[in-house]
Order: sequence, then structure tokens, then C-alpha cells
Amino acid sequence: MCAFLICAVFTVASFSSCGDDDDEDGGGGSRSSLVGTWVDGETTMILHSDGTGEFEYENYEWGENERYFTWEATDIMFILDRGDWGLKSSYIYLIEGNVLTLTDSQNGSITTYVRQ
Repeated sequence: MCAFLICAVFTVASFSSCGDDDDEDGGGGSRSSLVGTWVDGETTMILHSDGTGEFEYENYEWGENERYFTWEATDIMFILDRGDWGLKSSYIYLIEGNVLTLTDSQNGSITTYVRQ
């Protein structure tokens, strides 16, 4: 009887720990919570669900490929890859309500965006 009870508890514990890990939810938030339009003053950052994105700046004329990038997010890290420019930046991200805070992992500078 005791062995049966132990097996039952183990089975319940095993299944309760399983879940869908597609949208990892670390301290930053889920990957899908990053998708959308984010504004910081004169800068707009648009993150698409397919991992592409673009910047829009007021009062700045972009070249054809300058504004586009790819991005990924894992746990609390947000990685932005400018491709042709050879720039790959990583940030610690935190989403609180409609506010996205990016802290540069290299120099600690902080940028705050608000969801539009």
C-alpha cells in the first residue's frame, strides 16, 4: 500500500512539473510579450513575431537596409543583430506593464521604451 502511494505522488509531481517552454518566462517576460511597437522619445522600435525588426527615427533619413535587424530573446536576454553592420548587441530586458527596459550587457546603459 505504501509503495502504491509513493508511486502515485511521484506520478503527480512528475506531470505537474511539465509545461510548455516555448515562451520562456524569465525575469524579463516571454518572447511574445516583446512583439509590438516600442517608443523611446524620437526612436520607434518595431519587433515582429518572426524575429525581424526595424527602427524608425524622427528627423532621420535611413538608407535602404540601415533600419532593419533580427532579434531573439532567451530568458531575460534580448539580442539584436544588425547583420550587415556587423553589430550584435545583447541586453538584459524587463517588461513592467507597458514599459520595456533594456540594459546594455556591455556598458550598463539603460534605454526605456513604452509600448504603443
